Amino acid sequence: MSSRSPKPFVFVLMPFKSDFDDIYQLGIVAACKEAGAYCERVDEQIYQGSILERIYMQIAKADIIIADMTGQNPNVFYETGYAHALGKPYILLTQKSEDIPFDLKHYSHIVYGNSIVKLKEDLKQNVRWHLENPEKKTPGTLEDVEFFMYGTSIVRGAVVQCDTKQHIQPNPPAHVWDFTVDIHNQTDRIINHDAFDFGLIFERSKLEPTSFTKRVYLSDKEVMLMSNMQFLRLLPHNWTSQVFQTIWPVGPSADQPISLNCRLKLFTEIASTEIPFVILLKGS
Repeated sequence: MSSRSPKPFVFVLMPFKSDFDDIYQLGIVAACKEAGAYCERVDEQIYQGSILERIYMQIAKADIIIADMTGQNPNVFYETGYAHALGKPYILLTQKSEDIPFDLKHYSHIVYGNSIVKLKEDLKQNVRWHLENPEKKTPGTLEDVEFFMYGTSIVRGAVVQCDTKQHIQPNPPAHVWDFTVDIHNQTDRIINHDAFDFGLIFERSKLEPTSFTKRVYLSDKEVMLMSNMQFLRLLPHNWTSQVFQTIWPVGPSADQPISLNCRLKLFTEIASTEIPFVILLKGS
């Protein structure tokens, strides 16, 4: 016999444009239904009073908030900020990472591009996790941990500058590059070592990991350097580090600025997130 208890309620914040109809119906609604919840947008509801008052009430009532940040819609940003102020569990979506504003770059997003199938599968997993863990925050997100290289925070679009004279050792016929990623627990609670993992994705034509570095060859063009987390527990506001060792060819432009496109990939128990950034290698 099926339960008569009401399903968890997911309130959706997104632009009310026809371009988003399939995304909403085939992606968001379908994902919530398969995860065991029901969702609505305010434009589907019948109510009296102002739309803003209704949105306030539905955000307060909702078990989970889903917000699609695509297009940097100011209404969606405002409503998402209100949901954050209430401490509501939330899931952020966007078609393009470029639409994520600076103040939200540390928050995990489902970047679904043009794929409603990807949106549905990733969102279903996220909604299901929140329903099964109602008392928990989303684990291992960029709200919990932040990453740094050479003192620069790794966020979307960041440019990390590396002085090749100081950090890269010539070892013909290649340069040996040891670099460190610093990890900061920015919460007031302990983070266990299995809460997250991460890797750095590079073009294989630019560098290769040495035998001391764990790696996964994603294709003939990309390699991911995998972390080897050694800590058992990361205490509140504490730090740990991960060292990677790679090589890259010596060439006539060795002392000229060289740009490496990189992506930090963060893995948690419910999802993975990619943060594209650039490493600028230059001589002093």
